[in-house]
Amino acid sequence: MLIVLKNIKIYHSMSEETYCFEASLYADNKKITRVTNSGRGADNDYDDWKKVEVINDWCKSNLPKWTSEYSNDKFDTTIETVISDLLDRHCTLKDYKKAIRKGAVRIPKNLEGQSYAIDEFPAGLSDANLNKLIEEYPDDYVLNILPKEQAEKLWIEFCTNGI
Repeated sequence: MLIVLKNIKIYHSMSEETYCFEASLYADNKKITRVTNSGRGADNDYDDWKKVEVINDWCKSNLPKWTSEYSNDKFDTTIETVISDLLDRHCTLKDYKKAIRKGAVRIPKNLEGQSYAIDEFPAGLSDANLNKLIEEYPDDYVLNILPKEQAEKLWIEFCTNGI
């Protein structure tokens, strides 16, 4: 089952322990319901829980269990977990889009560390500039030259350990 959030609006200034947001929940390209959260640490709210309950049961039965860094216990992956991961992914990709607009984005090829670089060129990015970066930093990916899906996947893996 393909679970997607669309029409995502996150209110960072109102987010405390969880994201304060509203979105439309889709499963297999079919709109299921509206989902919201007030951002105060509580579970998400759904306009139609009966429809969501079917998806939640599917998540528990079909998605891998996860462990916490604080415990070796295995936990079911629920619709709450899936939505949280989708929101993290949405925010991470939004950050990527901001970075890529500024200049050439470099991340380490081993995907370790927490630092990335944005190389800005006053005259704009050119093939010559990008090729120079590739030569100068052989241990880095220059995301601007990669296909969009591959660059986004690497960015997510680098920033979030693969959510």
